[in-house]
Amino acid sequence: MGTKYGFTYEITEDGHEFEALQTGDGMTQFCEVSSDDGHVGIAFVYGVGDGSIGKLTVFDAPKTLKEIDAKWVIRFERPESIDSLISQLEAIKQKLVS
Repeated sequence: MGTKYGFTYEITEDGHEFEALQTGDGMTQFCEVSSDDGHVGIAFVYGVGDGSIGKLTVFDAPKTLKEIDAKWVIRFERPESIDSLISQLEAIKQKLVS
């Protein structure tokens, strides 16, 4: 069976169930979102990409989470949380390229 892209439910060998987003087919977009309470975040959207790997999609006008069909959102209250996420992503990226 090939790779399933998008949002899927998976079960580990020990029975733990989780929802995963598999990217790499150019159909996932990560979009900045903000709310009236001042929180900012990043929305994970699947199915809106054009198949170009690593391409950033910029929406022409502000969209609601419903309009962009966001499945997951990570909200940030402090810049340090963003720094921590970036650090983890850089470490993961290094594992992929080495």
